[in-house]
Amino acid sequence: MRMTLETFSGETLQVPEGPRKGYGVLLIYRGHWGPFCSQQLADFQSLWKEFQAEEIAVIGASIDPLEKAKETVEKLGIAYPVAFGLDSEEVSRLTGAYCDVNKKILHATGFLVRPDLTIEIVCYSSGTIGRFVVKDVLSLVRFYKSRQKE
Repeated sequence: MRMTLETFSGETLQVPEGPRKGYGVLLIYRGHWGPFCSQQLADFQSLWKEFQAEEIAVIGASIDPLEKAKETVEKLGIAYPVAFGLDSEEVSRLTGAYCDVNKKILHATGFLVRPDLTIEIVCYSSGTIGRFVVKDVLSLVRFYKSRQKE
């Protein structure tokens, strides 16, 4: 899986990005209109300092147009990069994310990427709920890192 993402702040991100020291999280969310999506993005923001301390990069991404992505970031106070304008069918083909072709939306999909840029875990949702939980992701990375020290 290799994708180029554009953020509303003008950054172009390569996912997975590398080389880097820490883990990475990609959160594909359904869109600005989804309360469960907004909650997940806000939850990751609430532990943003802990993610930074653990050197875990976080990126959010959706099919939202630029203005809606910008509104979401501002409303939720998100500090991590958020990409916009994903092509639902293309991203589905690249990642396996579930795509509702009639509505042209991607369902929530989360990727935990190891420092060597291989995928550790993927969480696919086929509907409104079912996605990474922020404390689970943080605890899992801490667990993996603790095993590396032994």
